[in-house]
Amino acid sequence: MRKLLIFLVGLLSVAGFVWDCFILFNLNLSIKQWQTFAAAMLIFALTYFIPLSVLSCYLLKKEKCSLSYFWLSVFAGATVIGSLAGLLNYWLTDLLKTVVTNQDFLNSWAPSLVPPFAEESLKLILALIVAYLVGAEKLSAFILIGLGVGLGFQLSEDYTYVAGSFVEGTVNPVWQAFLRLETAFASHWLLTAMLTGACYILFVQKFKPKTYLAYVWLFSPFVLHILWNSPWGDGNVLLKLSLTFVSWFLFGSLFHYAFTVKLRETVPV
Repeated sequence: MRKLLIFLVGLLSVAGFVWDCFILFNLNLSIKQWQTFAAAMLIFALTYFIPLSVLSCYLLKKEKCSLSYFWLSVFAGATVIGSLAGLLNYWLTDLLKTVVTNQDFLNSWAPSLVPPFAEESLKLILALIVAYLVGAEKLSAFILIGLGVGLGFQLSEDYTYVAGSFVEGTVNPVWQAFLRLETAFASHWLLTAMLTGACYILFVQKFKPKTYLAYVWLFSPFVLHILWNSPWGDGNVLLKLSLTFVSWFLFGSLFHYAFTVKLRETVPV
């Protein structure tokens, strides 16, 4: 099973990386456009990717875990999920259409309901596979692996929006990058970290009692993702600020639990 998973993750990662490169180089960008693309991606790197990467590596070293946990997670998240999420979104949307016949509801809510379940499920599965492959044993390692997978997927998604802006020509790519920052600080990296941490507590953690907050950490990413995507969020600054605050609060509570619970890990069941 281990060898099969390594093969599948490796194959999907290489395929995803090659496909993304193929799309990028087929845009036939001019030198000035390449500079614009680099500036847009630099915005993502400086605002969230580098800070979160540095923090994650620091915490992994503090927990005496290999840094490869994180970088493997980031690469897998950036290359494996994109195409799979697109296919799963398509299939789930078709399934929703067979259940719901109200076209107005589908037009308004299908983009809000389907992607959260498709993307969060795929990110969680990939994070758990990576945790299994690297032999992660600590809650903190699971959380940071989930963070890495989510961070990689988030960067990949942001890259797609920037690349798409060159094709559509309606929004300046640099401005598109700034628009993407609206949700960047409470997005995929945070949601996947919570999901992965909750799964560790509920299904891997050997000692008791298990905090009931784990169920909140398990289900809240889906709810938060739906609310972020919902029509209610269009132009609603108060809702977006509230979602960011709630996301940080929940993630902070998980982090507090993760880095204090280790003191009880030697207590027998």
